[in-house]
Amino acid sequence: GYVDLETEMWQPMQQHMVDQGKKLGWAVYWVMFGDRSECDYYVVESYLGGEQFNAAPDLEEVFDEVHPRDNYEKAMAKTYAAREMVASSSWVAIDGVDIQEHQFITVNQMQASDHEKYVKLEREVWKPVHQALTDAGHRSGWGLYWRLSPGGDSLNHNYSTVDFFNEFKADPTPEMFKSVHPDLDSEKLMEQTAAVRDAVYSETWFRVAGTTPAAKKD
Repeated sequence: GYVDLETEMWQPMQQHMVDQGKKLGWAVYWVMFGDRSECDYYVVESYLGGEQFNAAPDLEEVFDEVHPRDNYEKAMAKTYAAREMVASSSWVAIDGVDIQEHQFITVNQMQASDHEKYVKLEREVWKPVHQALTDAGHRSGWGLYWRLSPGGDSLNHNYSTVDFFNEFKADPTPEMFKSVHPDLDSEKLMEQTAAVRDAVYSETWFRVAGTTPAAKKD
């Protein structure tokens, strides 16, 4: 099936590129809770800046290195037969809390017209809360992303926040907020948050497969 194709053919190739420092990471997610009518899987590729992205190696060369006994053309034909690529987009990581091993992510689509106010709110108010949640083991990281491409007025969101976690349990965010910001009025902050961005849509993905970080060199 499709997942077997990703794990048996593509994951070793992606891990090879990560180990060589040509890519930061790669993962396949299944839409667990969300709209699967047009897209039920997402492949996420991560690069450390535009220079690494632009220097990405030729896939056929990587294939020949990792699968020397297989035929690239046949492998690509098998890939095209197993899935239909619906769309692709590019995102820039604006800020975040270090991402650890995780099994699930919740992707929150946001629309903000005043970029400066929105990013400032996320950084100064919500990032410390997600840092505390991660430090306490309730999260496995958090990220704030801006959509680079595609663009246009017809799209209903231009930012995403992503919560990384390993298990479903009671949400301790309200309590953690009070702990991190004891002098702030949480209700007023929620009003301010709603004023600078629209929470368009959220869905939860299950991590099917993925690369491991490259070993650090001494």
